Amino acid sequence: MGFAYAITPKTVIRAGYGIYFGQAFYPGWGGGMNLDGFNKNYNVSETANGNLEIPALYLQNGINPDAVGPTEDISSTFDNGQYAPMYRPLDGNKRPYSSQWNVTIGEQIPGDMGVTLSYVGTKGTHLPSALSPLNVLNPFDSRIFGIGSDLNVSYNSPNGPAIFAAHGVTEEPYIGWADQMQACQPTLGQALLPYPQYCGSIPGLNEGHGNSIYNSFQAEVERRMHNGLYLLTSLTVAKMYSNAAYSTQSASAGTGSQNGNFSPFDPQREYSLSPSNVPVTWQVSSVYNLPFGRGQRFLSTGGPLNALVGGWQVSPLYRYEWGIPMSFSSSSCPSPGLGYFRESCVPGILPGQRPFVHGRNGFDPAKDGAQYLNPLAFESDFSTWGYTGYGKGVSTVYGPSYQDWDVAFAKNTKITERVNFKLTANFFNFFNNHYFVNQGNGPGNAFNTTVDSGSSVFGQWNGTVSNPRNIQLAGRIEF
Repeated sequence: MGFAYAITPKTVIRAGYGIYFGQAFYPGWGGGMNLDGFNKNYNVSETANGNLEIPALYLQNGINPDAVGPTEDISSTFDNGQYAPMYRPLDGNKRPYSSQWNVTIGEQIPGDMGVTLSYVGTKGTHLPSALSPLNVLNPFDSRIFGIGSDLNVSYNSPNGPAIFAAHGVTEEPYIGWADQMQACQPTLGQALLPYPQYCGSIPGLNEGHGNSIYNSFQAEVERRMHNGLYLLTSLTVAKMYSNAAYSTQSASAGTGSQNGNFSPFDPQREYSLSPSNVPVTWQVSSVYNLPFGRGQRFLSTGGPLNALVGGWQVSPLYRYEWGIPMSFSSSSCPSPGLGYFRESCVPGILPGQRPFVHGRNGFDPAKDGAQYLNPLAFESDFSTWGYTGYGKGVSTVYGPSYQDWDVAFAKNTKITERVNFKLTANFFNFFNNHYFVNQGNGPGNAFNTTVDSGSSVFGQWNGTVSNPRNIQLAGRIEF
C-alpha cells in the first residue's frame, strides 16, 4: 500500500509499505522424507569379454535377491553410530518474506531538473539459515566447559571409563554405544551430546531462522533530456545486518555460524554486518546526443556527410562503491573439543591497532610488496583451550573501494523514414583500471584473511583484481 500527496505543484511526498514473500522451496532431499532404513542400493556394471561387454543383468530375469539382501525393517536405530538421518525442523521451509517501507520527497527545481530524497528500509524474516543445530553442547555451561580437553578422551582408551566416571558419566549412554560408534570416536564429548548415537551437529535442513535489517538514505538528481543532454546522479548511504545464508540449499555467509564458527548459544557474534554491505554508493550516468548532422547545430546540411557524422550518441556511466566488509578466521585453533560446541576461532581487532599497513586505499603492490593488512592488529594467540576470540562473523573492517567507468557509443543511421540501423559499442571498464576486489565472490577475497601465528601470508594480496576492460559491439535494424 502507498500514497502520494502533492504539497505544492512542485513538491510531492510519497510513502509505501509492502510485504513480499519468497519462494516455497522444495526440501531438496528425498521429497522431504528421509529414506534411511527404507531403501537399498544395488550397483551393477558390465564386464568385459574381449571387445565385447557382457550385460550385468537382463530385465526379464530381474535382480537376484541374494545380491540385494533382505529388506530392512523400519528401525529407529538404523543410523546409530553414523551421521544422523536428514532432519527438517518443525518450522522448516517457512516462506521467507521481506517487509519494505519507504518515504520519499520529490522537488522540481529550475533547469528541467528534479531532486528526490528517500528513506528506504527492509526487514527480512524466516530467511535461509543454519543457526539451530540439535546436537551441540553449550560452551557457557561451566559443568561441561570445565571438562576441557578430556572431552576428546575415548571410552575405548585404557583410562577411558575412569575419566568418564571422574566427570560424572559412570556408564555408556546406552549398552553397546562405544562399539556402535563407527563414523566418529566414542569420546566423552560425544557421550554428553543430546543425541550421542549420532555424529555431527544435526543442522536443520530448510531452516528459516535468519533475519536481516536494512536502512538507507537515497538521494537522486535528474536532469531531463534537454538540448540533447540527459543526466542522472544518485547516492545511497546504507547499512545492513544479517545472520542469514545466501540461499535455501546452502549455508554460507561470511564466517558466521552459517560456516559452523559460532555456537547457537552465542547469537551475538553471528549477527553482524552483511558480507555484501556497501555503506556508500554513488553513480552518475548521462546520455548526450552529439550536435552534428541533420537538425543539429553543426554540419546540419544532410546528404552523405550526415550519414557519417549524424545520429551519434555517447552514454558515460561512473560508479563508486565504498567497499565491502572483510571476514577473518584462524587456522591455529588447537582445541578439537570445540567441535562439540560448534565453535572455531574468529579473531577480533586489537585495541589501538590500525588494521591496514598503508591505509584502506593506499596499497600499491609495486611499491609496498604484497602486505595489505597489519598482522599485529589482529588476535593470533588461541593456545588457551576453549578461547575462540571476540571477532564477529563479518568484521567492521572494509576492504578497498571500487570504481568503474563504462561508456557506450551509439550511431543511428536512417535508411528510410521507418527503418533505422543502430550500431553500438559498449566499453565496460573503459579505462581498464584495476582494483583490489574480487567482484561477485564475497568479501576480502583479494587478500588472505586467515590469521595464523605461524603463517607468512596473512594480510597479503593474493593476485586478485577487478575485471579488465570488456568491449561489446552490436548492430541491429529497427523498423
